[in-house]
Amino acid sequence: MAVRDLDCEDARIIARRIASRFEAPRFYCEQREACDLSRTLFDNDDTVRTCMDILAETCSYGHGLLHAEKVAVDAGAIVIVEEQVRHTAGDSPPELISLAHLAGVLHDIERSSDDHARRGALTAAKILGRFNLSSGAVNAVTVAIRNHEAFQSFEIPEDHAARLLSEALYDADKFR
Repeated sequence: MAVRDLDCEDARIIARRIASRFEAPRFYCEQREACDLSRTLFDNDDTVRTCMDILAETCSYGHGLLHAEKVAVDAGAIVIVEEQVRHTAGDSPPELISLAHLAGVLHDIERSSDDHARRGALTAAKILGRFNLSSGAVNAVTVAIRNHEAFQSFEIPEDHAARLLSEALYDADKFR
C-alpha cells in the first residue's frame, strides 16, 4: 500500500505501532519526577485549561490537541529540569512552568497558515490578553512561539527566563 493511499488516521496507527517497538526516550525515564510534576501543574492550571478549550474550538488546528498537550507538559518538564540544574536547591518558579504550558498549548494554533509560528504568536498574544498576565509574560510566550519553527531565524531573548522558555518549547516540540 502506497503512503498516498493512507488516510491520516491510518498513518497515525502505523506511527504508533512503530513507536511502540521502542523504549521510552531516556528523558522520560530519567526525569520522571519533573514530567509528573509538570503534568500535575498542567492539569490544575485554569488558564491552561481555558486555552485548551479555546484551542479545541479552533477549526484550523494542525497537529491536534494531544500534540499541544504533550508539547506543553514536556516544555514544563524541561523548565523544571533546567531550573533544578541552575538552582541546585529550590523549585522552579511556578509562573515559568505555567508559561511553558501556555506556550506549548498555543504554539501551533496557526499551524495551517503560512508562516505559522509568526501568525501563531500574534494569535496567542490576543488570547493571552484575556488573562491576568504581565506584558513581560505574554511577550516571553509569544517570542517562544515565534522561535519554535526549525530552520527559521529566531530571536534570542536577553532575559534568562524568556530564553529558557523559548528553548524549552523548541525542544519539547521536537520531542513530539
